[in-house]
Amino acid sequence: MGIGKAPTNPSVSFADVWDEVVDNICTGVLGNSDRLHMEIVCHLICQFRLNPEETSAAKVLIIEKMLGKLGMNPIDRIRIVVPEDQEKKPEDTYFTSL
Repeated sequence: MGIGKAPTNPSVSFADVWDEVVDNICTGVLGNSDRLHMEIVCHLICQFRLNPEETSAAKVLIIEKMLGKLGMNPIDRIRIVVPEDQEKKPEDTYFTSL
């Protein structure tokens, strides 16, 4: 699939940015305790998209750092450990014990 084409009109709607970030994070990474972190990064992304020329380098670095902590850049993605599903099926136990 790859990275795809550049977006023609990136959304500045908070809800759209939230959904975009969630859709691009590896499954199982986010939990309820990440909501405040997500709120901050989504607001910063909206600010950046509204006026990228006036966004300070410091804000861009904060966005990059926060996205990295969510595993949204190549080097940080390899550091993300997604907890195994706690609910195992009986056949999982059978096949892993062989």
